[in-house]
Amino acid sequence: MIVFLLTGLWHGASWNFVIWGTYFGLIMAIEASGWGRTLKKLPATVQHIYSLVLIIFGWILFCITDISLWGPFMKALVGVNGWRTDASMRYFNILQFIPILVLGVLFSLPFMNTFEKKILVKGGVIRLFWDLLYLLLFILSIAFILTNGYNAFIYAQF
Repeated sequence: MIVFLLTGLWHGASWNFVIWGTYFGLIMAIEASGWGRTLKKLPATVQHIYSLVLIIFGWILFCITDISLWGPFMKALVGVNGWRTDASMRYFNILQFIPILVLGVLFSLPFMNTFEKKILVKGGVIRLFWDLLYLLLFILSIAFILTNGYNAFIYAQF
């Protein structure tokens, strides 16, 4: 708990960072006290979803420095924010991120690791295709990062 609390303080002198560090410290303490053994018995997909939900929530605590905005932001995530239902996804410019989201979810699932190991054993044209796919994804990722700007020192804002 102390290490994570200090990690939060290291990121900045704001309550959201202290709460962020405490949040992850509590998760580690709860998992070490027995919940972690129960998690290991669950299917890998459930473990991944559990991790993603906790990490995404943690990033919300980290990024939104005004604690009074946490509630409205959480409501907006689940659609309880007072917006009318006629707002389209194109209006919010979300459609451009759907392919990236789908690929991210697909490649983070446990079965992809097993699939890749089978491909590496077979070798040949399938292996070449797989390597080219990884290269293409890498190039697209770099292009996406470069088109959205670059900040060489992210801690300058702290």
